[in-house]
Amino acid sequence: MSDHQRQELIGRLQTSLLMFSKTLHGMTAEELGNLLDLAVQVRRVYVVTIERKLGSDEVARALRDPASLDEQIAKKWIMQIQQAMPILGGNPKTKHWVTGLAVWFYSLLACTYPELRSLGRSMWLELERGVEHSKDFDPVQEGIPELGSAA
Repeated sequence: MSDHQRQELIGRLQTSLLMFSKTLHGMTAEELGNLLDLAVQVRRVYVVTIERKLGSDEVARALRDPASLDEQIAKKWIMQIQQAMPILGGNPKTKHWVTGLAVWFYSLLACTYPELRSLGRSMWLELERGVEHSKDFDPVQEGIPELGSAA
């Protein structure tokens, strides 16, 4: 990938992540709590489904600890998730899962591309408002113990 192509890609990703963060900013704390619960549920289902198909825990690591991944593996899962989102969105039974999966998708992007890290942090600052309203999202279990500590 040329420098110019990378800059174009980063620009598109920044725009997308910024739009997602603005959407989160407009949500109430209760709505964010529901989104965090959905994100946990979607990740569990997605991980189990993919692990059964592949016989690998790679996707679990990608969605639980994206910063620990090799860049090429992270990029592979970014592409996999990008391909899954329209499929999920096109099915009335799984359409709502796209937003939950987006939380992990953008986290993976922010950990993979240094240019997106500050936007990733901004996204999680918005999501943090929902932690105390979440039933399933446990920051410690999710590997983000500092999240919600000020709540």
